Amino acid sequence: MWAKEKTELCKRLSMFKLKSINKSYLILLFFSVFLPSGYMFGVPVKHSIVILFLLSIFLYLSHNKISIRRTTLVNASLLFFSFAIFVAFYIFTGLMRQRAMPMDVIREAGLFVTTFAIVSVGWLLMELNILTPKNIIVAIFYSSFGYVLWKSTIVFGLYFGWFVFDDVDQFFLNQLNYDVVTSGISGGLTRFNLVICDIMIIFVMFGMLYYKNAYIDINPLARVLYFVFGSFAVFTAFSRYLFMIYPFVIFSWFVSIKGIKKYIAVIAVIVCFIFAFDWINNVYEERFGSEISYNSDESRKEQMYYLTEAWGEVPLIGGGFGYHSNQLIRSESIPYTYELQIVSFLMKFGILGMTYLCMFCALLIGMMVKYLPLKQGLLTIPMFVAFIVSGFTNQYLVSSASAVIYILFLAYTYYMRVNSGVRNA
Repeated sequence: MWAKEKTELCKRLSMFKLKSINKSYLILLFFSVFLPSGYMFGVPVKHSIVILFLLSIFLYLSHNKISIRRTTLVNASLLFFSFAIFVAFYIFTGLMRQRAMPMDVIREAGLFVTTFAIVSVGWLLMELNILTPKNIIVAIFYSSFGYVLWKSTIVFGLYFGWFVFDDVDQFFLNQLNYDVVTSGISGGLTRFNLVICDIMIIFVMFGMLYYKNAYIDINPLARVLYFVFGSFAVFTAFSRYLFMIYPFVIFSWFVSIKGIKKYIAVIAVIVCFIFAFDWINNVYEERFGSEISYNSDESRKEQMYYLTEAWGEVPLIGGGFGYHSNQLIRSESIPYTYELQIVSFLMKFGILGMTYLCMFCALLIGMMVKYLPLKQGLLTIPMFVAFIVSGFTNQYLVSSASAVIYILFLAYTYYMRVNSGVRNA
């Protein structure tokens, strides 16, 4: 009798630990999306949560047996082992080059470790059926919704005079350790671009419109409000990248609806375009044809020249974490970061390291090809590639927030795998 009760108690304790891991992972996703940086009032919030989460995973695995298929075990082992070698090698390379301060080498390596940890653990939790894809999708939706609401409040507050711009700017800089990209834009609004958090809105919208069943448990009013305020947040980011990719979100909506609804949607978009034509024309002139845009393009051309020149010095293995061009430093506080991030990766990791990183992207795309039905794959894969291409305009392919975008695409993939009856061979 006592043995039976003891066994039942152990099972309940194990389930409690698993639920704790699930909740801690979802909390990690929340803060990764909700906060624009890893710091709040000088406290490294995101880093602390990542460390605590990884520690909880380690303690659980060291005290509990878990059923795992051999193929999953082999794949996970290869994944973690190869990444550990990659990080160790390029930390060593970065330190040996002596171009970057040791702390900068560690800081950039930390970005890669954080990104990898969030994505790989999320994949493993879904692969082992510990956490469902829908739970991840819903958690990311509400996290992004929270971000959209507080950003919209700030932009409206600046417009109506509730807030003073300098106070807001200094708060983000001093308390959140984030330098907001900002300027005046059409209609008397203030450009407020938090880059990766705004990019994430696009991919949540895409899923909300194209993977409707994955969002069906979310309150319809919340979905409508997200689309309205999310669109507002995207446009006030005033990013050329977002302006170019937003129409594809609308296109995915057209593809997903049928019958009379499709005609109504087309008419609604045309009407909105007619009423907003003057504003759209002004936006186009300001963001695509202005002197500021010209200077931005010239800056990227300059980066391309100096980064490829620096890569030419170490073409095969690169300069390692923290490596930068001595001729061009974009930020004194973060000298290793550039808007042309993919080109900077080529400089840091050379042909060898870039091949490894491309294999990771190919692995994710391969999973989409394998598990997504043709209809979903034809739009989802190009959207994922569009995110990777953002590495030519912004320096956020590796961060806790960008990791959430990777895991969001994986969640869409696993959701379709489960609901279309596809399983591992």
